[in-house]
Amino acid sequence: MKQIIFALFVFMSVSMRAQSPLQIELRADSLKSKSLYEEAYLLYAQCKTPSSTLKMGELIYQSKIGSEEAQQAFRPLKSLAKKKEQYQAQHYVGYMLREGIGTKKNTKEALKYYKKAADYDYDQAEAALGYMYAKGIGVSVSNEEAVKWYKKAALHGNDIAQNNIGYMYENGLGVEKSEEEALNAYKIAAEKGNVSGQYNVGRLYYVNQKNYNEALKWFRPAAEKGYASAQYYMGVLYENGNGVKKDTMEAIKWYKFAANQGDEKAKKQHEILLNTVTSGILKDQ
Repeated sequence: MKQIIFALFVFMSVSMRAQSPLQIELRADSLKSKSLYEEAYLLYAQCKTPSSTLKMGELIYQSKIGSEEAQQAFRPLKSLAKKKEQYQAQHYVGYMLREGIGTKKNTKEALKYYKKAADYDYDQAEAALGYMYAKGIGVSVSNEEAVKWYKKAALHGNDIAQNNIGYMYENGLGVEKSEEEALNAYKIAAEKGNVSGQYNVGRLYYVNQKNYNEALKWFRPAAEKGYASAQYYMGVLYENGNGVKKDTMEAIKWYKFAANQGDEKAKKQHEILLNTVTSGILKDQ
């Protein structure tokens, strides 16, 4: 694969030589829109402009480019990250250092780059800092610091951090345990379209409050987006007729969706219901 990519890079270098960086970048944008990520990445590498360098970082961050190929982007991203207000580059460098993608893993250095980006109120860097403090990555575990950074990120519109705040309140990590605060935080994330938030709202309504109508309301959008745990609970609701008319076939459908994603509880229930339905059909014959 590496040899093929290099050959493609040489070919593109020759064919694109007469074009301006802007023209090449536009061509790369077109390839990216068609999910031709490696080809787009190679063209961005040729441009050597701040915008194209950031687009390389974006592809790496979105896991569209492998670690080996990512080495090509680390140096220009790190150089760009030294410049004023280049918080996106700082964030990408932090991510690459934290995960050891395209460079040697160095979590302490990653923390420094994330903090540089956070100085510009960049929500993704703030959320990353919250995660690092929560997990003790490159720093001692501090739930209080984690909550602080998650709240900053949430204030700047980060729905993942908002969902994580709900988790911290639900489990009393760095804050006083509060189901009400957890539900409020999850709801804010859910309303922004965060599937984990939608699932968590549904879960609290189902498990803790036994409010099946509300649970269904929040499980459904997460399940329709492919969230396996929400699909499992959709199966449970339909199997038991909670918040919805009992429908065994609908339950089987949702259990199968979740089971296909590796949900073990869903696999078990899908098998049980399917056997029950099959047995019933055979008895009627």
